[in-house]
Amino acid sequence: FGQNAVHPSAVEDIFVSRHLPIQQAGFVTLQHGTDHGTSVLLWKLNDECGKWQAHAQIDLPLSASRLPQIHFDGRKIVVLGQDHIGLLVLIYHVCYSNEDLGNFEHLENEPGVQTSGGVVNFGPPCVRFSQRVRHAALGGLETYESVHMTANERFIVLATKTGHLAGGSPQFLEDENETMISSYSE
Repeated sequence: FGQNAVHPSAVEDIFVSRHLPIQQAGFVTLQHGTDHGTSVLLWKLNDECGKWQAHAQIDLPLSASRLPQIHFDGRKIVVLGQDHIGLLVLIYHVCYSNEDLGNFEHLENEPGVQTSGGVVNFGPPCVRFSQRVRHAALGGLETYESVHMTANERFIVLATKTGHLAGGSPQFLEDENETMISSYSE
């Protein structure tokens, strides 16, 4: 692994895209410690030297006492976690191909400097914070342990083990990039 990683905690989990090759999309690691909080690192393969290098780190603004749920599809990182207010979903865009450059051209990011959403890019911007969705917008979800998250390129689905936590009917939100967010009860 490369030497750019700065989070001192051990890797808790590794997430890869289900539909894109790891050599192109890379992977993300979740590093969590009660002393240092939670960070997600985006790793990409450096073709010149054949080594994996950390290209960006996201210092998640979440409670250090709970391990967040992560989804990575190569183009976005979705985080379900909890902070001092309650449950929230954080959405980050990842520069995967030239098609994504339009989302990153307006960013004037100095490498190693933390930007919105806790993002630290170690070189040219490859991760940017997109949106934060609070628990109230998700139907009043209260119990973190009973929520399960999955996502694809268009939808984020939150399901609860018990039906009374999310209100009873589906709720939809739309961000500026046409990502649909849906919560429902089983």
